[in-house]
Amino acid sequence: MITRKSLFVVAAMILFVVGLSACAPGESVMAPDVEISMDDAVAGQASFMEGWAAGSVSLSDTEASSLITELMKQNGLNALHIDSIDASMDGNVNNISVNLGQSIAGIDSVGIEGSLMSDGGILSVDIHGVHAGAMGVMPEILGMVSEQINAQLAGIPAGLPDGAYALTPEMAGQVMGMLQQMGLDSAEVAAVKTGFDGGNVHLVAELASPVMGVDSLGVDAAVSAGDGMMNVGLNNLSAGNLVVDGGILGLINDQISANLGSIPMLPLSVEAGDGSLMIGMMQ
Repeated sequence: MITRKSLFVVAAMILFVVGLSACAPGESVMAPDVEISMDDAVAGQASFMEGWAAGSVSLSDTEASSLITELMKQNGLNALHIDSIDASMDGNVNNISVNLGQSIAGIDSVGIEGSLMSDGGILSVDIHGVHAGAMGVMPEILGMVSEQINAQLAGIPAGLPDGAYALTPEMAGQVMGMLQQMGLDSAEVAAVKTGFDGGNVHLVAELASPVMGVDSLGVDAAVSAGDGMMNVGLNNLSAGNLVVDGGILGLINDQISANLGSIPMLPLSVEAGDGSLMIGMMQ
């Protein structure tokens, strides 16, 4: 017999699996060994403004880390709070929207559209779309994520009758209540630490308190610019000790390259050197 309680558990399980589907244990991005201070933030801001006026900017990893951290705090970009979760259904497609209490960089919600089916007592999902504000995820990535979710769900017999299932507004409210009770409806970045070497940028956002065991988010990427082109190649994305699957990382790089190729760039040169980031205006 299907009860609202069992469907609520299914809804919570699906949201949890979606969050981890692209990740696996691995070597996370290590936080650079830098100290954050207001003095270094002020020095970094002065170096940037003076260098930009002169046509060449050079920031040390300590200056960049402190400047980014303090700017995020001053502009309210270091805290994320989930205000509500909405759910609706169109045919067999569930539409779920996670609404933020305050927009971050123009993003006020994160949404997912897809179907939830049961066949032979085994649940499966087919994700049709994921968006953050006005930005969406390419279909190839969604297909790979759906496959990984279904591979994990295949080992969890749900015992539900065959057919499509809807995540109702009532269930969305119950999930929201669960997140609030567990303190998972908000997260705060305490510091952003950056490191530069060999053309690579290492960036780690350290959380003020862990969220589901995740205490940091890391990005490791090769970054350069020249001849009117910006080049970014992700080497690693991590959340705590979980890292993004290599196949998905490659698809993300493809999407980044396609987007950067369509954006007119200022005549800049960017080089991540040994302990410093150098930005120059090209003549």
